[in-house]
Amino acid sequence: VAASQQAGSVAGATQAPDSLVHTADQVPGADVRCLLLDLRSVASVQAFAEQFGRLGLPLSCLVCNAGINSDSQDRKRQLTEDGFDELFQANFLGHFLLVKLLVKQLREGAPSRVFQVSSVAHRSAPAALDWEACRERREPFRSLYGASKLAQIHFARELHARLAADGVASHAYNPGGVRSDIWRNSGGLMRLAATALMQSPDAAAAGLEAAILAPELQTQIKSAAQSLRTAEGPRLETLQ
Repeated sequence: VAASQQAGSVAGATQAPDSLVHTADQVPGADVRCLLLDLRSVASVQAFAEQFGRLGLPLSCLVCNAGINSDSQDRKRQLTEDGFDELFQANFLGHFLLVKLLVKQLREGAPSRVFQVSSVAHRSAPAALDWEACRERREPFRSLYGASKLAQIHFARELHARLAADGVASHAYNPGGVRSDIWRNSGGLMRLAATALMQSPDAAAAGLEAAILAPELQTQIKSAAQSLRTAEGPRLETLQ
């Protein structure tokens, strides 16, 4: 989701326009637009960035939330048309390219924020990422989900180091377990656990909304991990 403070504009990068209909219902009078984007395709990311650029809007907030898990990945094909692991490209490489192509608009929208929605699963990845693994088919199959989330955190830190002086703050956000549609292709036991133990998408969104609107996160990152809570939202962890 990309938001501009100019005239209350919201542009959604999505394959599910229903979410933008919901936004329009919740914020009457907002200028809500849907631009289709497939993060598993370099061409699609480039086309989206060009479309957004033609809108002529500064960019106040960019939330990199899209992703798939290993149960949703095509384990036979594994690689995209661009030659990258499907999951790794959807979760990290696509977002990396998207942010890179929108840096001009982020600077124009300063003070602006970029949120990488990560996961505690980053702890399952080796500290030294194997960048070659994302270009190879793996037999037997081995998921790169944890690696993709660790890469997001590294990216959030480096992006802040490079753009903070221009008024662009970069954050990594861990929403906690969410019973979202990401589990649709998982086994019955996993889906049952998600339903019983994980928070609703609305509760997770409330925590992210609190982070987006928090004044202390709009201009700078704290040097240490910081926690915020809302009445119905989860913990927010901000990483330098």
